[in-house]
Amino acid sequence: MRGQKIGLEIHFQLNTGKLFCRCPVEGHQETGTRFWRTLIPVQSEMGGKMDRAAIYERNRSRVFEYIVTDNSCLVEMDEEPPHEVDRKALLTAIAVSRALHCDVLPVISYMRKVVIDGSNTTGFQRTAVVGMDGYIETSQGRVGISTVCLEEDAARKVKEEAGRVTYSLDRLGIPPHRNINRAGHKGRGSRCGGCGEHRLHCILHWFLRRGGRRP
Repeated sequence: MRGQKIGLEIHFQLNTGKLFCRCPVEGHQETGTRFWRTLIPVQSEMGGKMDRAAIYERNRSRVFEYIVTDNSCLVEMDEEPPHEVDRKALLTAIAVSRALHCDVLPVISYMRKVVIDGSNTTGFQRTAVVGMDGYIETSQGRVGISTVCLEEDAARKVKEEAGRVTYSLDRLGIPPHRNINRAGHKGRGSRCGGCGEHRLHCILHWFLRRGGRRP
């Protein structure tokens, strides 16, 4: 389609340990413990307003059941404050940001995004911007990289039935690394196609060998 603009968002889970505790990323055996929660929206940082998506989830009036696994702890259950950010995960995100020619932020702070669909026991997701305004060279020109982020993954949905959703905590807190390409490449045969070529392949292969888990 002529004039179409495309931006890509690429996620990789890091095999470094969970982001805010020292639990391993591998593991899914149930411990026999389950608990239930209901989540409600509160005023957000957006001028004291409530997020419309959060209001929609509240109106669905669902109950969330969580399965505790052998690679989760009180942090995932939201019964203990988060620990220091996993250092290896942070260093990996910084290294990838530099490989993508991003400006690495001098101070990396975590933001809280309201999420009350049950996929996080806290009612929000923690995300940090690590790098900004980068690029990658392709055979058809330079493609801009808007941001490189480090965040915590959501709980894994197991089933949903009759107003109750069941999640497993095995995936909650795994650090996904997120790259966002700039939307702005137009037309057929655009530069986005070049993102799959040798240069990006080499960067992602390097990344996977040093901390990546799977896309």
